[in-house]
Amino acid sequence: MYWVIDPFKSFSPNQEGCIKSLIILNSGDDSSLDDPTLWKAGKRAFDIFQDYSGQELTLEDLDWIFEKVPKELIDACSEFAGRFNAYIESGLLRVVDSESRQEISSFTTPLDIDPDATNVGFEIEPIFDELDQVFEELSLRMPNEFFPFDRRRAAAYFTILHVDSAAADISLGEVSPDTYYWVKRWFDRLEQYDRIQGVIEERNTRLKSEKSRSMNSARHAKRNKAVELVTSDWNKRKTEFRSAEKAGIFYSDWLRKQGYEYEPRTITVWIRKFAKENGIALR
Repeated sequence: MYWVIDPFKSFSPNQEGCIKSLIILNSGDDSSLDDPTLWKAGKRAFDIFQDYSGQELTLEDLDWIFEKVPKELIDACSEFAGRFNAYIESGLLRVVDSESRQEISSFTTPLDIDPDATNVGFEIEPIFDELDQVFEELSLRMPNEFFPFDRRRAAAYFTILHVDSAAADISLGEVSPDTYYWVKRWFDRLEQYDRIQGVIEERNTRLKSEKSRSMNSARHAKRNKAVELVTSDWNKRKTEFRSAEKAGIFYSDWLRKQGYEYEPRTITVWIRKFAKENGIALR
């Protein structure tokens, strides 16, 4: 893509822009913008791409990323929109248009967008933005829901896209209230993703803990029932057994027929404990 800024010189470690927190313009005369808002947002997005690559990014790497990401986003929007429509049809979701307040019965995706077009990112953005908000609602309600694209990577893509656009406006003296709006929106979305992910992980940990407690409770209830069955019957028939060990062998088979699986040595411990607590002498 054509860059108004030089993202490599602006955000890569040890480069002038990163050292001085400046946006370096790609104008050939080493001009720059001292704009903390744009630099902070661009740096955060750049670092996300660098984390994904696992190595120090070059301008060529970013060009490749910005060529690849739009195509992946179009595919991701199409895949998620299909699931989105299935939720609407099943009644799981009820979606209302924010402006008309009319209920939406289906959702169409931008399949006709040319992934190689110059402004493809700005064409994809509205559809991705809307689906991303729907996903956020679903992810909080449905633990197993997943978005077919890394949301942080997408937000980083749109952040740098708007940092570049805002830098173009500023360099031309065309600053307006919208100049920073989308930069801040996507930067804030990155922060929000981390918060939402924390909520989801906390919820999943809680659900896992609750499930574990429930399973433990069920196991204890089953064990207690088995202990009660064995000790009650043994107490009536204890003279039939020469030892607690012999009783353990007998009751292991006896319980198995009733759907309980316990080793003879475990049952022997139950019997000895019961006998001790009730003053019964064992042979």
